[in-house]
Amino acid sequence: MTPRENGYTRFHRIQNVQYCLDFLKKKSIKLVNIRPEDIVEGNGKLTLGLIWTIILNFQVSVIKRRQLEEQLSAQNYTSTTQVCYIFTVPLLIMN
Repeated sequence: MTPRENGYTRFHRIQNVQYCLDFLKKKSIKLVNIRPEDIVEGNGKLTLGLIWTIILNFQVSVIKRRQLEEQLSAQNYTSTTQVCYIFTVPLLIMN
């Protein structure tokens, strides 16, 4: 990937926004009718649509990941408790 330009000229700004849009496309985020020129020119509707798309895709994935982690930790706690119970009961019976 080419290094980011400083953004002093319109061309640099368009190029930088294009890098961002390419990144989103690589993440399989669907971008409909959004061009870098629209963002650089300050098209409010398309910019807001892009921001909402980013929020929905990344925030929802974070929430799903946290829910999955909570489910896994709950399952691990349950299985650990069962294992401890299974191993301690025979010791109590043997004593």
